Amino acid sequence: MISESLSAEWPITIPSGYTITLATPQSGIKISRGEVFPGTPFDMNMFVVFGTLKLGDPSYPQNSKLTLDGTAPVTATNSLIVVNPSSTLQMCSNVVLENNFFLTGSPAQGGAVHTNGTFNMFGGTIRNNKAIDGGGGVFVDGGGNLKMSGNAEIIDNDITSASFTVGGGVYFEATSTGNLEMSGYAKINDNKANSTGGNVCGAGVGFELGSSGDLIMEGNAEINYNKAKSTSLSGAIFGGGVYFCSSGDFKMDSGNPKINNNSAISDYDQARGGGVFLIGNFIMNTGQINENEAKGDGIAYGGGVHNDTGSFTMNNGEINDNSAESATAQAMGGGVSLLGTFTMNNGKIINNRAESIADQAMGGGVYVRDRFRMYEGDIKGNYTIAPVSSDSNGGGVYVRDGALIQNTGDGMFMKFGGTIDGCDGFSPSNKNRALDSSLTPPTVISNGTYSPGHAVFLESTPWHSNDYGSNSDTAVNLDSHDYPGAWDF
Repeated sequence: MISESLSAEWPITIPSGYTITLATPQSGIKISRGEVFPGTPFDMNMFVVFGTLKLGDPSYPQNSKLTLDGTAPVTATNSLIVVNPSSTLQMCSNVVLENNFFLTGSPAQGGAVHTNGTFNMFGGTIRNNKAIDGGGGVFVDGGGNLKMSGNAEIIDNDITSASFTVGGGVYFEATSTGNLEMSGYAKINDNKANSTGGNVCGAGVGFELGSSGDLIMEGNAEINYNKAKSTSLSGAIFGGGVYFCSSGDFKMDSGNPKINNNSAISDYDQARGGGVFLIGNFIMNTGQINENEAKGDGIAYGGGVHNDTGSFTMNNGEINDNSAESATAQAMGGGVSLLGTFTMNNGKIINNRAESIADQAMGGGVYVRDRFRMYEGDIKGNYTIAPVSSDSNGGGVYVRDGALIQNTGDGMFMKFGGTIDGCDGFSPSNKNRALDSSLTPPTVISNGTYSPGHAVFLESTPWHSNDYGSNSDTAVNLDSHDYPGAWDF
């Protein structure tokens, strides 16, 4: 039991085979780096774990608090805690790891924690830590695992680099085989990832290409309000909330997990995946991916989800109110953009927007460039906005270089069930729409010989169907203009 604040004058090692518990029944107790801690700046970990380190005690009063303080703005050259292979770090709800600025050294990864072992966050907070090369809060490598439950939170951490960087909150590097499991009310929120000279991947969570672990979200877990930004002339953004390029599985599995209000913003280059960037296997059984944005000076893909070459299966849940916006180039997939495969078994894709200020806007709800199979669910109220009528296409779905097949055959987009609603100029906002931003206010483009396909737009491809559905002028447009009429689905 710790009864007063302490100054750590030397790294504290937990030997193999030993379990050390640090806890206090009081509030406001700190362990800080001492002024004579080795190195200038600090060049050692505060704790080096070869056995088991337990921080906090759940039996102590709820208002008790133990803080490990890195004493920023003094610059450190190592994480607060390093957890070695076959070792364990455990945190309870009355513990805070904060203020460790790991800004020198190479590589500078893991502002608060670097784990190659087991890290169980049963609660507690990791906040206001920084690292240059990845993992502003936590860096996981090798066989390390991170399990977050209870009210555990990784918030307000930061990576700022002059080159490529990954994981403002949590970073799983390319050789890692471990998992991130989030349940209860666990949060990875309000983290930032910035670069002035390269690409940025995953302001909330980043699984680097080559990793093989799983990301599992259950209960009321959140990855919200994370911001990825590049101000580099050649800096693209991949994943405002999640960058998942593991050969394992990403699952929003049960309960009501959320990936909301994240942003991927590039001042001079492309942005892909405001909420999620995917090269891997993503299964959405439930939850929300809402109000995310992908915003680039270059191409913008996937306000909610961008599936680059992976597999995305949506069994339920919602992808709503997301946006893909480009200042100078194409904007594709306000809700979902697909260069990989997408199977929609159920769920809702509603009120998403693809907007280009100076070029084409394609697929307000879904942009398809690989395989899309729709069995049930709703794609409604989505829209595209572009400055020229002919450039605002596919308010609901845009299918590029492949066929739409209704109920039979094989094609790029096969629709077996569910609803995709088109609209006319006076239809309500729960219909899919294509808008012309040169008009004030932006107005639904009129139908006629060349309808922009308010529900579905097919780019120079055939359409086959066993069931045309209701006759309408608002649903489907073929770029070849073979079909002056169109259909709602």
